[in-house]
Amino acid sequence: MPLHAQEAASEVTDGDIEHYKTTARNACIESGVVSGAPQDQIMSFCGCVMDTLIAGMTREEWQQAYFYALKERGADEKAVLAPHLAKVDACRPKK
Repeated sequence: MPLHAQEAASEVTDGDIEHYKTTARNACIESGVVSGAPQDQIMSFCGCVMDTLIAGMTREEWQQAYFYALKERGADEKAVLAPHLAKVDACRPKK
């Protein structure tokens, strides 16, 4: 986490956003490993999820998501991510 705590989402830097994206990608990968999914499937899915989020979210939304995560406001963080996470179903492997 940053050396200083932001008081508003607008204070979140590009570096903070990159850290948040890396943390999200790593959490996705760890979840896949825990579930026992094959490595190539995990990497494909998590790459697709991150590409979907990066393509769909504005800088302000990334700032808000990071800020809410920093402030441990999970419900608010989920509310920012929810419209974009709804689009990641296309990333799931076809059965």
